Amino acid sequence: MDDIIVTERFIEAKDFDDYNIILDSPLPMVKGTIGWRGPRFGLEEIDFLDSISSTGNLSLRARCSTGVWIRFSTNSEVRLKGQFLGFARPKRAFDLRVDGEYVELQESTTQEEFNISLGTCGEFHTYELLMPHVAEVEIQGIEVTPGATFRSVEPIKRLIWIACGDSITQGMNADRPKDIYVQIVADRLGLLSRNYGVGGARIWPELWKNGINGDAHLISMLIGVNDHNCGDNIDEFKEKYSTFLSLALNRHPQVPIICITPIWRKGEDALNIKGLFLEDYRDVIRSLVNEMANPMVQVVEGKELLPEDPELLSDGVHPNNQGFRVMADNLEPYLQKAIKGIYL
Repeated sequence: MDDIIVTERFIEAKDFDDYNIILDSPLPMVKGTIGWRGPRFGLEEIDFLDSISSTGNLSLRARCSTGVWIRFSTNSEVRLKGQFLGFARPKRAFDLRVDGEYVELQESTTQEEFNISLGTCGEFHTYELLMPHVAEVEIQGIEVTPGATFRSVEPIKRLIWIACGDSITQGMNADRPKDIYVQIVADRLGLLSRNYGVGGARIWPELWKNGINGDAHLISMLIGVNDHNCGDNIDEFKEKYSTFLSLALNRHPQVPIICITPIWRKGEDALNIKGLFLEDYRDVIRSLVNEMANPMVQVVEGKELLPEDPELLSDGVHPNNQGFRVMADNLEPYLQKAIKGIYL
């Protein structure tokens, strides 16, 4: 696409494509109540989650913009305008990369609307804005400098990592979206991550079947804590986990699949209502992968990713920022090895 010189002061989100502004999300931009958003999940998945939870908490977490980017190159002053619609956690942080490097960006302090300055006019820079990971947002558009130019952004040519899981993968309790273990490892290895983590999720193949039908070069699953907490039947857990793996392998038979057992948590030695330990659910994952004997599927022990150290947890269950960095440090070599033998 050719360079575009803007003549107006405000570009609506629905017109981003006309100005070389890319909203990088798993699904196309959709119209909301006051703006536009880039969803991770479609209506089918949202309806499924609403059928499970009458409170709407699950679908709200699925509607959060975890891992969604806005990318553009311009010499214009830019302010992003939009509105928060709901929060899985009371965090409003965006993260910004300018010419590939993260820069300081103030968290929005307003309860609903946001109007965030991303750059000043003058020289050309490439901006990449990472959306809030635990907030549902709608983007109205961006204020620009009339007469400034938007250049085309180079297409992203990165290996795609589909990261499935629960609140740990979504990054619940991380301070900023760049602090999630998924984003940390993706940044280090140059991967384009598709974060399909949903706080409260259990092993529900219905939630991820459409996501894993998309392009993928690496797939991971970190699940099991909520299944244990809710006392899910162990045989049903195995059956649904097997269904997920079958869906992934049928669509991507030559793509590495990393099955991460639940990370350590405080009080994990307690029995659930079925008289089962969290370790019993880990054993199911291990035995299932062992029975499959498929070289594309491997187990990574969650307790190796996060040591038994309460200082690494924010609330006894979810890692804090330090915990997520430790997880990323320990997971990175596994993912690097998985993709090295196939793509690199």
